[in-house]
Amino acid sequence: MEIWDLINPILRVVFYFTAFGTAGTTLFILHFRKHAHPELLYHCKNLIHKSALGGILISLILFLSVAGNIGGDLASIFEYPMLQIAFFSKAGIVAITSLLGFTIIFIAGNWRSKWRTGVSITGSCIILLSFVIVGHSYREGLLTQFLLLVHLIGIAYWLGSLLPLSKLCRIPDIGNLPLIAHGFGIFAIGYVSALVFAGCIFAYKIMGGVTPLIDTTYGNTLLIKIIVVTLLLSIAALNKFLMVPLLSQNLYRGARRLRFFVNLEMVLASLALLLTSLLTTSLDLPLGYNQ
Repeated sequence: MEIWDLINPILRVVFYFTAFGTAGTTLFILHFRKHAHPELLYHCKNLIHKSALGGILISLILFLSVAGNIGGDLASIFEYPMLQIAFFSKAGIVAITSLLGFTIIFIAGNWRSKWRTGVSITGSCIILLSFVIVGHSYREGLLTQFLLLVHLIGIAYWLGSLLPLSKLCRIPDIGNLPLIAHGFGIFAIGYVSALVFAGCIFAYKIMGGVTPLIDTTYGNTLLIKIIVVTLLLSIAALNKFLMVPLLSQNLYRGARRLRFFVNLEMVLASLALLLTSLLTTSLDLPLGYNQ
């Protein structure tokens, strides 16, 4: 096993966290700015700023890793010929594209302008588009690229809202928590439905059927991810239909319980992202199934 077989999945997971931390939290602010407490808005802006900075760093490392993968060892990341090849490779272009998106968001975070949110959304779109430049979706054509993009927007909204919701459950003034939690659930119906629908069709198209889920390592890993996501959906439904109504009966008790389940969602989401990383970096689609 080469060193990059171990490093690549880790880099990809970190990239996912920074991407959804920036794009997702930007979406959260876009939807709930007018109802958010100033402390929550400050937390969200700080989260976006730090995620964007982390994204800049991980994008640079990902670019260097392209050179490392080409050369086959760690020393290759410092070799000019390898870096030159990486610059013109598809994986290198992905790293550069995401770097551009993160940089735009990071710079916009220092502005005091009404255009800041719009610029941050532009940067978020660039980051999400970087996911479809290479990989399974690119090879399968425009339909799978579109499906993946819809899937990613749904993930960004869902996962990017978890940290702000957890923070909202902890700040002294949680008066708007029921309103925001209810609104989050309403929007989530559309976002998560699109996420699941697009994800299922995308997986079916790239694998060519259901049989590979049972017969192949790639399919087994994807099946485990589906189980984790199903657990996530179950907890999200529990929050919407039990925890959010509890807020109107006992605000502080409901906030404590909601925070527990939101944190549990974050743990499961981290596992889902780790499995996604393995699918995109360490496992190949089964030959013959996706033809």
